Amino acid sequence: MLEEYLRHFVRDTQKDCVKLLDVVELCFNAQKSSSTNKSAFEIISRQQSLFPHTLDSPQSVRSPRARNFSQEWKQNIDITRSCLEKAQKRMKKYADQNRRFIEFNAGDLVMVKVPDPRWSKSSRGRDARLMQNQLKKYSADREDDARNQPSRPQLELMKTKEKVAEAILNHRVTRTAKHEHTDYLVKWKGCSSEENTWERVTNLKAFLPLVEAYHASHAPRMSLSQVGENVKSRPHTRHP
Repeated sequence: MLEEYLRHFVRDTQKDCVKLLDVVELCFNAQKSSSTNKSAFEIISRQQSLFPHTLDSPQSVRSPRARNFSQEWKQNIDITRSCLEKAQKRMKKYADQNRRFIEFNAGDLVMVKVPDPRWSKSSRGRDARLMQNQLKKYSADREDDARNQPSRPQLELMKTKEKVAEAILNHRVTRTAKHEHTDYLVKWKGCSSEENTWERVTNLKAFLPLVEAYHASHAPRMSLSQVGENVKSRPHTRHP
């Protein structure tokens, strides 16, 4: 924070910021805040610290060195303030060259300049209200009245044909950091095998019988050869 303070008020390419941090911290804490109208010294110690440039040393002070020091400090403050005022006027002069002072009344026709959301950056966090730089006075075409009528392109909406699932071919389990999802490879009716897609079970609510039939056909079955021959014919014996 203090380094940014030095770059803005001292020099952009300041290299000896470490030597000035103590002085900057003192001046930063003595500056009154625009929100609280108090400085950090006033909030903590309930009184504003006094600095040489805030006091006008009288001419009858006994120490001429202290009087000269205070006068030089005040002179530097006045020079700095005048330079800042000149810089503000110069910036305002160049900023007002492209500024348009236009007043609109209720009922006036205006042209609105709205950026295309497809090509502009994300508008998250931006103010949704119309700004003055987005408005321009509307001037009607007196020669051709047809150009004054707003024209909008007609949108032709194509009805998409709903797909019908024909069979479930395969399944897979995808794991994320917290959840597991089961995807099914769906064969669509009237489509080639190249158009098979992986769908989650939430998208196959209308085809749950196909999902159940797929699991029933792929359920593990245990045969007698896997367990052992003549399992049913073995007598039950008791062990002591």
